[in-house]
Amino acid sequence: DVVDAVWAGSAECQEVRARWTPGLLAEVARVGGAPAGRTPVHTTLTTLLRIRPDRRWPPRRTLLANEAGDAFLARHAEAVAEVV
Repeated sequence: DVVDAVWAGSAECQEVRARWTPGLLAEVARVGGAPAGRTPVHTTLTTLLRIRPDRRWPPRRTLLANEAGDAFLARHAEAVAEVV
């Protein structure tokens, strides 16, 4: 699980954190086909912000907790408002 790797503190995990940005996830959603009626950005935000009752920690929103995440949220502020 990418989120587990991002949460850990090793050098390898920091490399994973640098690669798996919200922008990359949106691109994966675009290439893979976002669900009907959803844009890749909506799909990404829904995935990252959804709270999983079966798993409290580490949250997927950890992938937003960096400069790339801040930039992604700023670029897609309208979508954030629609998702939350």
